[in-house]
Amino acid sequence: ISRVRSGFSWAGVLAKVLILSLIGIALVKLFPVFSLRVTDALENQTLKSFGFGLLSLFVIPIALILFTITIIGIPVALISFLFWLALLFLSRIFITLVIGKFILKQWNSKKQTDWVWIVVVGVLVSTIIFKLPGIGGLLSFLAMITGFGGFLLTLPWFSKSHKAAKKLAN
Repeated sequence: ISRVRSGFSWAGVLAKVLILSLIGIALVKLFPVFSLRVTDALENQTLKSFGFGLLSLFVIPIALILFTITIIGIPVALISFLFWLALLFLSRIFITLVIGKFILKQWNSKKQTDWVWIVVVGVLVSTIIFKLPGIGGLLSFLAMITGFGGFLLTLPWFSKSHKAAKKLAN
């Protein structure tokens, strides 16, 4: 009974770890270069990633609402909204990659370049961190925002337009 009241069950946590690990492994196996670029952006441009992720939480929903003004825009906005939600969910996986890389590097592990181990260690540690009472939810939210910002910074069209804007500013 106490397990039901607290909302915590080992079976649920184990299922979440397994599912996130499988999604993470699929992500790094299907898109290894992109995964590396996102984790590099998160490691080297953490504040910038957080800023872009935070900004996107406001800009993207407003843009999607504006799409609904026209009849044709309604289905586009709905599909885009679902895609955005999926990307927000997946963005936490990029943070788990950063956590896994950091931990394996600290341990001087021979597995520090093996994406599967990086994913598994990162998912395990981040699941524990995000379950901490009181602060876990906030850390999970911050990880989602930062991960999404790192994802945005890595997109080819964004990187090119950002570099062009920097050249114009100088």
